Parts: sequence; C-alpha cells; structure tokens
Amino acid sequence: MSLLLEKQPTWDQYSLNKKKVYEISSEVKEKSALCKSYLGKYSLEFGYYLHQRKKRIHFAKKQLQERKLGKKQRKFVMKEVYFNESMFLRNRRTRIIVEDFITLAKIGQGSYGEVFLVKPKPSFTQSKCLPKKLDLNFEKKKLHFKENEKEKENENEKEKEKFEEKNPSVLALKRVRKSSVNTQSKMKNIWTEREVLATHNSQWLVKLLATFQDDEYLYFVMDYHSGGDLKCLISEVGAVNQDAAKFYLAEMFLSVEDLHKQGFIHRDIKPENFLISSDGHLKLTDFGLSKNIFMDQKNWKSTIERMTREEMNKPKHYTLVGTPNYMSPEILSRQGYDNSVDFWALGCILYELLAGTPPFLGEGVKETLKNIIFYTKTLTTPTTSLNEKIIPEVAWDLITKLLQVPITDEPEIFLQKMKKHKFFDEIDFDQIREITPPFVPELENEMDISYFDTSYFENFDGQLTTVINHVGSPKLFSKKDINNNFVGFTFRRFESWFKD
Repeated sequence: MSLLLEKQPTWDQYSLNKKKVYEISSEVKEKSALCKSYLGKYSLEFGYYLHQRKKRIHFAKKQLQERKLGKKQRKFVMKEVYFNESMFLRNRRTRIIVEDFITLAKIGQGSYGEVFLVKPKPSFTQSKCLPKKLDLNFEKKKLHFKENEKEKENENEKEKEKFEEKNPSVLALKRVRKSSVNTQSKMKNIWTEREVLATHNSQWLVKLLATFQDDEYLYFVMDYHSGGDLKCLISEVGAVNQDAAKFYLAEMFLSVEDLHKQGFIHRDIKPENFLISSDGHLKLTDFGLSKNIFMDQKNWKSTIERMTREEMNKPKHYTLVGTPNYMSPEILSRQGYDNSVDFWALGCILYELLAGTPPFLGEGVKETLKNIIFYTKTLTTPTTSLNEKIIPEVAWDLITKLLQVPITDEPEIFLQKMKKHKFFDEIDFDQIREITPPFVPELENEMDISYFDTSYFENFDGQLTTVINHVGSPKLFSKKDINNNFVGFTFRRFESWFKD
C-alpha cells in the first residue's frame, strides 16, 4: 500500500502540471462547438416533430370520438394512424441525395453557385411527405374495412395521383461548391441564407424545401418560379405604367416586411432578387447577404425582450455590401445602418419601374457611388425631350420619402406610414393576392424556361451525381465538412411536400 502511495504525484506536481492537463486544443474546441450546434438544431427539429405528432394523434382520437365508433373500429383506425407515423419517422431518417432528382436544364449561374431546373423522382416525393391523413369519409357507426387487396391497390394509385396533382413536379436546385466558400464571410453568407430560408413561413419569400450535401457541394432545393425576375421584365418592356408600379411595389413592401419580422435585413434588394411566379406574383430571393438585425445573437428572440426600443433601432451594422445602383448612403458612409437601408433600395426600384433606369446610374461604379453620396443634389425628376415629367407627382413624393437619410421613425412604423401613402390609395394590401397581376407569364408547360436568360453560360447536358471523395459508403461528416463548419446543414421542410 505504501509503495502505491509513493508513486502518486504530490499536490505540487499537480499544480505544476495543471495547465498541461486541462489545456484544450483549438481543434477539440472547434469540434465540440460544432457538435453542440448540431445537437441543438437536431433537438429543436425533433422536438417540433414530436409536438406535431401529438397534435395529429390527438386530432385523430377527437375525430373518432365524434363519430362514436365501436371499440374494435377505433382500434383498427388508430393502428393505421400509428403505422403511418412510424413510416413517417422512418422517412425522416432517409438521406437525400442528388440522384433523387432528374436534371432538366441549367437556369442560372453565379460566382460560386449554379441553379438547375429539376424534377423530383416519384420515390423521393412520396417518401418525403407528411403522414397520410386519416380517412374518415364514412357514415356514423360504420367503418369500411379494406379487405380486398385490389381495392387497396386502386386506392394507393388514386392517392398517388392526388399527391402528384397537389405537389410541384419541377423544382429549383441550387448547387454551391464547398471549395469556393473559402472565407469566413462567405461561410456566414451560406449559413445566413440557409437560416432565413429554413425558418420563414411567408408567402412572399421563396420557400426552401430541403438542403443537403455531399463531399464537394452544398444543395438548396426550392420552389421554381417560371416567370423570370423583375429585372428581365423591366429590360423587356422598359418603364411600366403607374398601376403596374403600384402593384409591384406593394408586393415588394410585403416581402421586405415579412423578412424584417423574421429578424433579418436583406441588404441586397434589387429587381433581380424579385422572382415572378407562374401566376405573376413576386417572391423575394437571394438571402446570402442578409444580416440578423439583432447582431446574430443565438437566442435573438430572448435578446429582443431584454433590449429597449432605442437599443433595437441603433445602427449596428457597418459592412460594405450590396449592388452599387441600390446601395444606401448609410452603407457607403460606414457610420452604421439598420434595416431602413432596404427601404432606400425600394425607392430606387420604384424610380426604375417608372423611368426605366436606376436613379443614380453613372458611367461607372465610382460615379454611381458618388451620385448616391451626394443624392440631395443628384436626385432629380426625369423628363422627356419635351420637358414633361415622366414620374407622376404622387409617385415622386413617395420616392423622395423612401430616398431620405436618416429615417426619423422606427423602421416598422415608417413602413406602415409608407403603406398608407396616397400612391397606394387603390391597393388593398390584405387582398393583393386576389388581384390579377399586370404581367402573367405565358408558359407552354411548367418546365418552360423561356423567361430566363440562359445565353450567357453553357447549358448543362447530363445528370447531377453525388460526389464522394472517399472509398465506401458516404460518412455522416467528412473531415472537410468539420473544418468548414457544415455540420447540421441538412434540412427538410416536410410540410411543403403535402399541400392541402
């Protein structure tokens, strides 16, 4: 016993080696942070699933009680309900791969990303939907048991047809090469875009259906909007009339309002980022340069509760971002800005809709930025060759209110004031979806890409395939993913795969 005690280190030795024993390497810290982030996101998503599952089961039981069914009948129906839930849980664990889609065409290309028009395979769309809805189309105290196998097959075929009718048969697939996301700022842009798309439930923002990855690429699966973008429309028709400008600006206001409610500034509002859907309505997209209004706090909702109104509206962002023609003087001055910079961009777009060109367009980028900085002198009403004003006075008044720095009101109050401007007298913001848009795309079919300019890049010929850089089956996390902080990138919006 004494020999064992002699071999143990003294307290002095412990104190000398304390730093060495408890020192944690930066690599371990990084991995633990990534693991914490992944488990946090997983627990939130799984908690939401459990909540929705309880709601569905409670609804099924309530419906059965109202029908006053017998014990055997209730047991039979609930057995089917639990079976559907177990199948749904199994589908949650299936991995999405790019082979789940048929590539139809390439419709866009950026500095480090590409966009493809794809068609989801039937096996993918069926396996990624919500649990089957409880079939209660029977008379009270009667339940039609499916004893005949042929009847079951016929009903399955009918359900398949209904599913295909209600769900989009073509989608947009954005692919980003991981190696091009090689800086911290680009990494933030990718994660911000994923966060905005995954958390919103707005009809005015492009909807994300899923994200997934392989060893070389990140993928975003989104709704496809076949009418092109607002910039293409302006380029094609030039200036639009005042009624059309009212409609488009109203929908842009609603898009930006929903994004701000979500807690983000867009910072790159421009006509190219407003897509035109097949019914002619607008959708805001491209959230790569967006910024969390509350300084990217992890628990930003609780942060809002602790902050005073004055603190919330203090300019806290200084990064120089955006497209020159639509950048605010606040961004260029780098003295700090808030979400009001998006309103400035909307003012520029309204000017462009009515005049055909941006308000501060110069011969080069430097001249454009100079015009923006000295906007009080350079912003003038455009006129025709006969010295007639192109923009009506009521529209010009709204433009000058949007193009002012600084905005004295709180951003949300300012937006509500602008929605009540005389320019929108004939617009009902609550019923704008019921209005027939000024332009509705004429499409041959849902796969029509004629409204997208595909002439500036080579068209894609072939199918996308999963890239695996290691031998054997794909691993959950590769070393490259851990280093580049892509852990937890995968997302699925199950609600989107089944539309009522």
